[in-house]
Amino acid sequence: MSVPRALCCCALSACTVGLVPRDTPPPEPDPLAATPPPVESAPAPAPAPAPEAAPAPASEPSPPAASPEPTDPVLVRVVAWRPDLESACAAHTELACTREGDLDGDGKQDGVALVRPRGDTRVGLAIVWGRGGGDLLGAGEQGRTWRETADGSTSSAPIPDDLDFLARWDVWRADGPPGKRRGFIDGKGRKFKVRGVVGDGLLVDGGDSAAVAFWDGEQWRLEYLGF
Repeated sequence: MSVPRALCCCALSACTVGLVPRDTPPPEPDPLAATPPPVESAPAPAPAPAPEAAPAPASEPSPPAASPEPTDPVLVRVVAWRPDLESACAAHTELACTREGDLDGDGKQDGVALVRPRGDTRVGLAIVWGRGGGDLLGAGEQGRTWRETADGSTSSAPIPDDLDFLARWDVWRADGPPGKRRGFIDGKGRKFKVRGVVGDGLLVDGGDSAAVAFWDGEQWRLEYLGF
């Protein structure tokens, strides 16, 4: 006897349903499949360029250093008479700086100093008289003359405005009492006859020739010594 087709189908369905377990856990997710793809980060922006530094302002030139106040008594007198002068000794260490003597024969001590104008290099001899006031030979002074005697011949000659030729200078004492001067005596005691002398003189030696500058009561004179 044959089984009806409908019953077989129902029976198979019932069997199939009965085979599925009721408490089966769900499958675990695949970790690789669950991981999202990495997100590419945007490149960091380039740093902004640093602002250019402003150029430093040009520095002003430093003013020349002020000359120290003189302490030598002769230089103190010179600067009191002519504040525009200063000592030239630092630039000419081989030369005498100051000397004293009675250059005009009045019995008072006069001072002589190696000087130059402030801010200048021209050298000269400043004379400060014991009676007051002063005079200047060289150191930028122009238009000055003296009576120059060489080999027995006398003429008017300009006084140089720069005595940078000096190899040495000094004060030479007058030879003889006042009113009867016969010339000058050097540092070694040697005597040199010169006419018209009233007081001490200034040796100005250029190295190849030497002379004595002196005040005759009216003007400066220069007597070459022949050596």
